[in-house]
Amino acid sequence: MKDTGSLLMDSLANVYRDSIRFSGFDKIASSKKESVFVSNNSIASFRLLLLTISYHDLEGRQLHSQTVKINTDLPAGETRKIDFPSFDTQGAFYYYKSNAPRRRATPFKVKIQLTGIE
Repeated sequence: MKDTGSLLMDSLANVYRDSIRFSGFDKIASSKKESVFVSNNSIASFRLLLLTISYHDLEGRQLHSQTVKINTDLPAGETRKIDFPSFDTQGAFYYYKSNAPRRRATPFKVKIQLTGIE
C-alpha cells in the first residue's frame, strides 16, 4: 500500500481520482438538496471529498458551478449516497433524468469532478 501520509490533498486526489465513481445523481425541482452515489474502488478509506460540480443546460451552456465539501465515511470497496445543498434555491431547475415537475422548470445536466480527498 502506498504511503499517502506525506501527500498533499491535491496529490492524493490524483492518485485515487480513477478509483472514485459517481452515479445516480438526482435533484427534483422542489428539492433543496442534491444526491449522488459515490463508489470507492480503491484500497483506502476516505473521510472527506471535495467535489466541483458544474451545471449545464441541455445545449451544454454552463448555468452554474459550485465546490462542495462532503464529510463522509467511505470505506474501500463500498458505495455511499451523499446529499448536499442544491445550487437551486428557488426550485427552478431539475436534473434531466429525474422526474419532470408539473410546473415549468429548466432541466440540467451535471459534470462532477473530484478535486480533493482525505
